[in-house]
Amino acid sequence: MTSDPALHTYNTLVGLPLSVEQRCALLASLHRFAQQPAPPRVALSAIVSKGPLSSLSQWVDAGGSLDALCAALCHPTALTDALQDLTAHAPQQPAVHHPHPLGEDARFPPRIAKALNLEATTVRGRPRGLSGFPFTDKIVHFRQALREPRPASAVIVGAGYVGCEVALAWAAAGCHVSLIDRCATILRGYIPERIDDAWDLLRASTVDLLLNIHISGWDTRQGQIVVYGLKHGEPVELSAERVVLAVGLRPEDALHR
Repeated sequence: MTSDPALHTYNTLVGLPLSVEQRCALLASLHRFAQQPAPPRVALSAIVSKGPLSSLSQWVDAGGSLDALCAALCHPTALTDALQDLTAHAPQQPAVHHPHPLGEDARFPPRIAKALNLEATTVRGRPRGLSGFPFTDKIVHFRQALREPRPASAVIVGAGYVGCEVALAWAAAGCHVSLIDRCATILRGYIPERIDDAWDLLRASTVDLLLNIHISGWDTRQGQIVVYGLKHGEPVELSAERVVLAVGLRPEDALHR
């Protein structure tokens, strides 16, 4: 029996809307169904917390048995029966609905917030401009951008939480988005494992992610705003209908508002 069906089923399992505790219970139940010993609770918790796996070697590295996992997950009715058993004994939890971290003007799901585990937070503070980039009808802060009709194209300055969230949502809605930052990475200061999930979302989108860009000025040309900058000393020029400044703001605990 190959491990590929087990890997596919395992990744489906950890993608279910279950808590870590419920996923551990489900895996333990699957092993019992296959008459195989389950790994220790600590090992189960460590591996399911990682989310989907690219290889079942990660399961083995965490102390799990590859043979046991394949036998449990590839059984034709094991997963269905184990899920039914889990559902029958699990207490019903009320659904929790959080306001959008970007406020009521955000008409899109907070996918980056979910990847970063920031769904119960809110962005506070006043948007600020950048030197040489005053707010105009074409250079706007993110709150103004969310209130206006979505442009056909946009340059978003700042690849922190706000910039990444707006860039992903607008790109999904058909806007041509260039997301730029002066640093070599996105989401500085967040948990590295969570940042990887956000990277995956952006890579799968149509967002043009441009890092190590130091913007130096702007101009208007044929109804567009043109942003000038440097990347490793080489000139860069970007044009769009809007420039959105998304800098200097981080989500904070919504309970502290």
